[in-house]
Amino acid sequence: MRERLIESSWRALLAPQLALPLSVLLGGVLLHSMNVLITATLLPSIVADIGGSNLMSWPTTAFVASSIVAATSTGIVSSVVGSRRAFCGGAVIYAAGAILCALAPSIGLVIAGRFVQGLGGGLLSALAYVLVRNVFPEALWPRVFGLFAGVWSVSVPTGPLIGGLFAGYGNWRGAFYAITGVAGLLGVTALFILPALRRATTRPNPRCRPSEWL
Repeated sequence: MRERLIESSWRALLAPQLALPLSVLLGGVLLHSMNVLITATLLPSIVADIGGSNLMSWPTTAFVASSIVAATSTGIVSSVVGSRRAFCGGAVIYAAGAILCALAPSIGLVIAGRFVQGLGGGLLSALAYVLVRNVFPEALWPRVFGLFAGVWSVSVPTGPLIGGLFAGYGNWRGAFYAITGVAGLLGVTALFILPALRRATTRPNPRCRPSEWL
């Protein structure tokens, strides 16, 4: 009983073999959740620079819509390429969308960049939840999911604040350049930190109970 309590404690998440993957997964959730709202304070500066005030709502709409599409496709993507590669791919796609926004000469390309960002962000966020089962002992799942929920709470004020800081210095493109760097670093780190998972077999062992097939 005592060993089980130790394994399920918060301190168990500080072990190197768990703390590093946890940091990567939390980074994926934070990157996605924070950037849902980051354009709220960047858009006035973007429109003042490149125009398109009649389309101000579309960058956020495109990001959220593509995030939903990507999240619902996570199962298919991870089964084809594996969860670790899918997570790294999500970070690369996210970075590509951010750099497209940073270089955009018109609001139309900002919208396109945000759409691409949403695809990557949806994969990152959804795969973080998927990978919990493969990375952490079952006793720690509730605590990891609790941390993910906390990240969403933190990102609500953090996203607009960071966007406001860049907008205040008149450098809205710098915000997207910074996001590109963070996403690229996350993808490289995930490649080395997250475990390489074996794909599930297509036919379960007939001797196993159905609950053991999962």
